[in-house]
Amino acid sequence: MTSNNSFQDYSKVANLYDKHRKGFGYEIIFGALSKYAYDKPLFSLNILEAGCGTGNTTREICNYVGHVTAVDCSDDMIAIAEDKLSDKKNVSFKNLDLRTSLPYESNKFDGVLLIQVAHHLDEIGPDGVVKTENLQSLITEFNRVLKREAPLIMAVFSPRQITRCMWYYHLAMEKGFCDVMLLHSRRFLPLEIFSKICKEKHFENEKIIVPVSELVFDPEYYFDPKSILSKEFRSAQSGLRDFEKSDKFPLLMTAYQESIETNEVQEYIRQSECIRAKEGMITFLIYNKECY
Repeated sequence: MTSNNSFQDYSKVANLYDKHRKGFGYEIIFGALSKYAYDKPLFSLNILEAGCGTGNTTREICNYVGHVTAVDCSDDMIAIAEDKLSDKKNVSFKNLDLRTSLPYESNKFDGVLLIQVAHHLDEIGPDGVVKTENLQSLITEFNRVLKREAPLIMAVFSPRQITRCMWYYHLAMEKGFCDVMLLHSRRFLPLEIFSKICKEKHFENEKIIVPVSELVFDPEYYFDPKSILSKEFRSAQSGLRDFEKSDKFPLLMTAYQESIETNEVQEYIRQSECIRAKEGMITFLIYNKECY
């Protein structure tokens, strides 16, 4: 993550992020690592977590692997993570902009995690299309620092998961704020783009895993319709930043308020839940560095 990305300045919301964003998908992560390790114990593995945030995923992963190198661009995020994991001797933190070359030797890591980070790497160009140069460069660097056949594990939002599987985005589309949503959803690349980039960067054995009904982000707030009116909740959700930057934001908040007062919002939650239970809120993409 980058603290100076125009999409989200995490230096301002690190504490809120830590409160509202928890780790997830551990069975998927450990499954991929175990398959690579084969007859080696997990606690022998050396893992790079790119974009560690406040260390929620780091805290779980480090209990089972040999060492975690956790990097992030936000000093505030890292400070929270370091405090949280101060008793862990097998974790090292580093401030690092993922849009630059990785300062690590080749063939160093047994696995790389990129969890909910890809949409922060590149900006939307004047033509309304997300540039992918930074993502491509980072995938190239991942290939360099990974050992042969080691896994790259990414968690990303598909465009449909953003626009249909989360009720507040679904409602915004239905209420006529399609331009705001389209601007926002462009940040989330189609899965085919990830597949193309990873194959070009010499990764193979693509696996797509979608955890469905068991995974809901921040359920206490997500299922509370009034949460969308909370500045705290919106600040912790990077996806809502585009809403606040739009000149239509006051109108959108009015539409939310009216939907809450009339209980119409409950129907949007129900509809989105039906879709989310089948299509999930997040997608895991797992690749292995080519064996060559």
